[in-house]
Amino acid sequence: MGKRRAQQLSDRPSTKPLLSISDEMEAKEALILEIRRHIKAKLLTSKDHGKTKTELDNVLRLPKGLLKNIDDACHWKPGFFTAKYNKKFAFMAVWKSTLNESFASLSSETLAEVMATSSTDQPSSSSAALPLSIDPSSSSTPPVTKLKEEIRGVHKGLTSILASHFKSDTGQSLKNEVFGLFKTAMSEATNYCQEMTFLLQATMLKFATTPSPDWYNGELKYLSASDLVPVAALRHSDELSREMTFFALPPPTRALADDLFSIGHIQYLFSSTFGKTQASTKTNRSVWSYLDVDVTTRRPDLGIMTSELRSIYNNKMETNVQNLLSGKSFKTMLRYLLRLLLRLWLAPQREKRHHDAKANAAAAKAAKTKEVEVNEVRQLKKQWSHVRTALRRQEWQLAKDKTKGSFNNVKQQGYDSRISHLKSVLVRCQAGND
Repeated sequence: MGKRRAQQLSDRPSTKPLLSISDEMEAKEALILEIRRHIKAKLLTSKDHGKTKTELDNVLRLPKGLLKNIDDACHWKPGFFTAKYNKKFAFMAVWKSTLNESFASLSSETLAEVMATSSTDQPSSSSAALPLSIDPSSSSTPPVTKLKEEIRGVHKGLTSILASHFKSDTGQSLKNEVFGLFKTAMSEATNYCQEMTFLLQATMLKFATTPSPDWYNGELKYLSASDLVPVAALRHSDELSREMTFFALPPPTRALADDLFSIGHIQYLFSSTFGKTQASTKTNRSVWSYLDVDVTTRRPDLGIMTSELRSIYNNKMETNVQNLLSGKSFKTMLRYLLRLLLRLWLAPQREKRHHDAKANAAAAKAAKTKEVEVNEVRQLKKQWSHVRTALRRQEWQLAKDKTKGSFNNVKQQGYDSRISHLKSVLVRCQAGND
């Protein structure tokens, strides 16, 4: 089993449900825990707890995703919890009672956590960092869907904590340091993405233009322009005299195509250009070594562009290449190319008449445009038509804005000024035409 496949399997959640509900009492307790978790997440992102309490009191239905978290924890299908227990007890009644009983304690608990985090750099206890719906003694980790609101709350909480430090005099240096680091990291990430994209494009170009004879069992296969496009369809006759030839692609072996431009190949491009590559890698991957390009490029700052951060961009580049080769756009371009070649070979006369008609229509349009440009009368008529359209547009907009309550004398004066100007221009154009 490959390393990447093993990593995917290890990242899968356990098949054992995180939550087990067997009766109505356990279902109500699970709902109460989810409601408390939702309230705490709201408090973490709120600056005014009183306003948050009022908003939660005015809720008419349970927040979106709250019941789905219970279904996910129990490994149930979406909507199973609602279908099974909505007639056994009132969900909104549990919401109201939990809100009234737990809001004060959750508010004080949230404020204490924020104060402790802002006063010290030490992390809070592990039990406080766990979601409310999970037992701290449990060794299972909650699914990603249950942590989304917690992550969002921590992100906003970090922003508020940094903002409180920035307000002080001593926080100005911290502000400059933090935002300077953010700016440097964004610049380095942009440079890394540009450099790696350039390397990947250069490698793809070398693959298409300079193939190795070993890929074709020692014999390169060439194609000329006349092999694909009929001679009668070539736009320039000198293309035949220059003997335009190129190599036939893709290579015949499927293994070679699967191995190129993969995540491993992209990582090899980085190591061979900016670092050191093991000799065994070059020996086992002779195709990668053959496609090395000798370019001068800027070395990224590896102190900022760590391996974890580089892997994000490398995976994106691999995804983009795979989408290009196997996605809808590649199939569409290939279909258009085949359709054009079939027309050129099977119906050359009809295709020639079609392209001649398009060329004649373009030439007629260009001649008409040039005639208008040199004819002063037609230029004035064209300008008069444009001014009349603009005048009608202003009059229509004025009638529409008069029906709105925000319309005032200032807007009326603006419309009157624009309309009077357009009318004066219209009169001058009309006088020129006469």
